[in-house]
Amino acid sequence: MPKLVSIGEIIDRSWESYRSSFVDFMSVSGWMLVVALLDVIALAFYPTATKLVSGAPLTALEGAGTALFWIANAVVAPVLGVWTFLAMARLADAKLSGRRLDVKTALRDAWKSFWGAALVSVLVFLVMLGALAIGIVPGMILTVIATATKLGALTALANVLLVAGVVVAAVLTVRWAVAYAFSTYAFAIDGARAKAALTASRSLVTGRFWPVLVRILIPNAVFIVVGIVVGAVLAVVAGMAVSAAAGLNADVQVRLVTITDSIFPAVAAVLVNPAIVLANVIVYRSLKGQ
Repeated sequence: MPKLVSIGEIIDRSWESYRSSFVDFMSVSGWMLVVALLDVIALAFYPTATKLVSGAPLTALEGAGTALFWIANAVVAPVLGVWTFLAMARLADAKLSGRRLDVKTALRDAWKSFWGAALVSVLVFLVMLGALAIGIVPGMILTVIATATKLGALTALANVLLVAGVVVAAVLTVRWAVAYAFSTYAFAIDGARAKAALTASRSLVTGRFWPVLVRILIPNAVFIVVGIVVGAVLAVVAGMAVSAAAGLNADVQVRLVTITDSIFPAVAAVLVNPAIVLANVIVYRSLKGQ
């Protein structure tokens, strides 16, 4: 069993690769800004909260804005997310192994592998859903039976089973999240298909749950905190600019704030995502002894 890379080395190597290949990673990650752009267009025509709550009929433009916002976040965002992840994972692996891989090739090949990656993602989601079901469903079934029969003892047992089920679901969710965390990386980097990708990830993590957990959790948390700080700074600057530009017009100000609130988290995510992918690829390679 190969010795795992240290947490400090994960962060250092991620940052060094990120810094040296910043333009390449932004050329991939930046595609997620398409979602932010669509959100801006949609929110420009989006109905006010008052109108939505009152149930007043929407104009054609307001209806289009609502539809575009839904399409951008429910359809475009997942598609671009899978595509850019595949390209970034392969680009990160190439950079770390010293191989040459240009951005255009990475993006083109990622499109070809899109459905395979989507299938792996769905399988992982179903596994996580199964973890919740194993813990919670038995208690829910017993609760329904207890309610129907109105037996006090059965109700008490159902409550105990529900509490125990929540604990079991939480434990299974964490354990399986770590066990299958590298399924999409196994597909993106090594071409493991469908169930084989999940099996590959689980076999790498087996017997090393805690070491792997901290090596995923800490570097990812560091980069996420950086992203939150960057997003917060951008939001403060944007808020000041919006206040100055909108003047006393409250409606314009609210709409501009809503738009900026959707843009800057996206910008922060675009900046941080490559570092997170790099960190996870480093751990994945270390688990394989590379």
